[in-house]
Amino acid sequence: MMARKTPERAGPQDAADDWVFTGIPAYVKGWCCKAREGTMQRGFSDVGYLFVPHVCAFRPAMISRRVWRKRVQTLAEQVETRNQSGVRGWFHSHYPLLMTLIPKRRHREFAQGVIERGTEAQSAGTISGGSTSAEG
Repeated sequence: MMARKTPERAGPQDAADDWVFTGIPAYVKGWCCKAREGTMQRGFSDVGYLFVPHVCAFRPAMISRRVWRKRVQTLAEQVETRNQSGVRGWFHSHYPLLMTLIPKRRHREFAQGVIERGTEAQSAGTISGGSTSAEG
């Protein structure tokens, strides 16, 4: 009897998934370090809050702006319904390297910050998958 092969999980560096942003800016890493050290007022919630305005700018290289706007709209829908699980899943799918910098036990905290800032941005009309000052 042959052993069953399980496919290896492809990482974002493998370019197996064109929907993944494969870099993390140094200042975002800095936010995560500060949150881990306890020097950010609300921990990883602040990281999520600060990251929202950058979502459109950090578009995976192989995706057109039009397609990325649709992906961001999916996030906006999760924010609108305050779906923490959906927000976390979206970030795991599109920014997996960022999520590795956030301790698993703090993922809900991060998602709460995203929802808080995303709700504010939706009220201001700056996150809807289409219009954001960071999109360029």
